[in-house]
Amino acid sequence: MINRPSSSVQRNKAFAKVERKKTLYYRLLFIILFASLVSYFFIFHYQKETHNDTQLVDKSMSMKNYIYTTKKKRNIPKIKDILGTNLSGVKITNADFSNADFSGVDLSNSEFKSVQFNGANFNNTNLSKVKCTKCDFTNAIMSKAIIEEATFKEVVMRNTILENSSMKMSDFSNGDFTSANMKNCNMRDSNFTSSLLNETDLKKAILTKATFFKANLENASLQEACLYAANFMYANMKNANLDNAFMESVNLNEANLQSAILHKASMNYANFSGAIFDKAQLEQAHLCYSYGFKASFKEANLSRSFFTNTSVKEATFSGANAEGTDFSHSDLSHSNLKNTNLYHTRLVSTNFTSSILDNANLSGSILINANFTKTSSHHTKGLQESTKALEHDHQTHISNE
Repeated sequence: MINRPSSSVQRNKAFAKVERKKTLYYRLLFIILFASLVSYFFIFHYQKETHNDTQLVDKSMSMKNYIYTTKKKRNIPKIKDILGTNLSGVKITNADFSNADFSGVDLSNSEFKSVQFNGANFNNTNLSKVKCTKCDFTNAIMSKAIIEEATFKEVVMRNTILENSSMKMSDFSNGDFTSANMKNCNMRDSNFTSSLLNETDLKKAILTKATFFKANLENASLQEACLYAANFMYANMKNANLDNAFMESVNLNEANLQSAILHKASMNYANFSGAIFDKAQLEQAHLCYSYGFKASFKEANLSRSFFTNTSVKEATFSGANAEGTDFSHSDLSHSNLKNTNLYHTRLVSTNFTSSILDNANLSGSILINANFTKTSSHHTKGLQESTKALEHDHQTHISNE
């Protein structure tokens, strides 16, 4: 006898078969909808990108057409009057925009390569995040321009006026800024590695944490500039004027400051190891809590300056004028102070171990707890007198007790 399935079992199987079909149908419908959405997104995105690229090409072509249409005109019109103020994102190569007027134009995020901007006007122009390579801005006017987070590598800015511009966090490496006017510019965290800044005017500029590694700043003007924690390692700063400059925590390792003017400069917590200050003017300068291993101050003027708590081991001060200078609690061991004028200096707890003081003048100096172990002091003036005075004061103090 054959056992046939009951009607309820058959109904369940039929119902399950229908449910499976529904599930497959919904899955297929979901896949179709998802594919449609993805296709729409990519088509829309592509059209948008194409539209943006077309706009950039149109802007770039419009700028190039501006060159040809204005080339023969004596009175060159402002670019913003012809093309508008928004020219961001343009890409120009091997063009000549000499004497063009970009004032008030937005050129942010643009790219320029081997472009001539000689004598061009960029007053109040937005050049943020611009990539500029091997361009020439000689004699250009760029006052109050915004050049932030930009890349200006190997550019020429000779005699360029950049006064009061914001140039923060930008790369100006390997550039030529000879005789440029960069007064009151904010160049915090910017990079001028291996750049030429000869005779450049940087008065009152903000150069906090800026990098001038191997840069040439000969005869540059940096009066009252802020150089806090800036890096001038191996920089050439001969004859530079740093009068009243704020240079705390600055890195002057192996820098050349021969004949530089550092009157009243604040260089506390600085690193000037191996730096050359020969014939430099450091009157009333502050170099406290600093480090200057093997630094050279030959014939420098250090009168009334402050070297307290500073390490200047193996340094050279021969022929320097340090009258009235405070070297208290500093380490001058193994240093050369031959023919140095130390008249009326404060040498409290100063370490002169194995130093050369031949022909030096220590008359009237305060030598409390100074260490002269193994010091060479041939024909040193005032050393014995100052020591005897200290011994006399000590004996007088004991007698009074």
